[in-house]
Amino acid sequence: NFAQSEEGLEKLRFTGMIIARALMQGFLVPVQFTKPFLKQILHHGDKIKPEDLEDVSEELYNQLQKIKQYDFDKVDLDLRFEVDFEGKTTELIEKGSEIKVDNKNKEEYIRLRSLHRMKDAITKQVSAFCDGFDSILPHEKVRMFTPTELCLLICGVPNIDVDDLRRNVEFKKPYDINSPVIKLFFNTIKKWDDENLAKLLIFITGTSRVPS
Repeated sequence: NFAQSEEGLEKLRFTGMIIARALMQGFLVPVQFTKPFLKQILHHGDKIKPEDLEDVSEELYNQLQKIKQYDFDKVDLDLRFEVDFEGKTTELIEKGSEIKVDNKNKEEYIRLRSLHRMKDAITKQVSAFCDGFDSILPHEKVRMFTPTELCLLICGVPNIDVDDLRRNVEFKKPYDINSPVIKLFFNTIKKWDDENLAKLLIFITGTSRVPS
């Protein structure tokens, strides 16, 4: 795996240095970081929450949300406290391969599975990036910012296409794309500038990153 090789990690350290230098000098970098990654720059990952997973992998997030709804007294999924990731099986807790997920421990399983995907599985890569970043700009200097504020400082205000946003929004009954109130909403925000649209996106999603 190149990302975990010494060459790959060295490139990540250098990338962290570039981002920190650009931030110090006020240059914008056209990249988008996930909220968990930004939290690791700011707080070394101490404030990552399971719900942040949606910003990393919507598919896995939805899978874990379904698991939360399962009644394991009625459905035996034979889930264990272990995870297969990139061809490697890792126990989420000691002797996790022997511990089955049930109604009592499923919340803990979801928490550990989420943290593994966002943090534990990429510890070396994140540490390399943060080492490079901290060598130029110690994270204590930026920890007063929220992840969204740091993202805006690094990347600038995103260019938000309201028409594209409208085409990709999921509506719930009784609303649809032709509902009068929906039309009014999008006709109104289409007149806004990117800064105000970014604030709206932050209010709705918690991040300035335009959903892919």
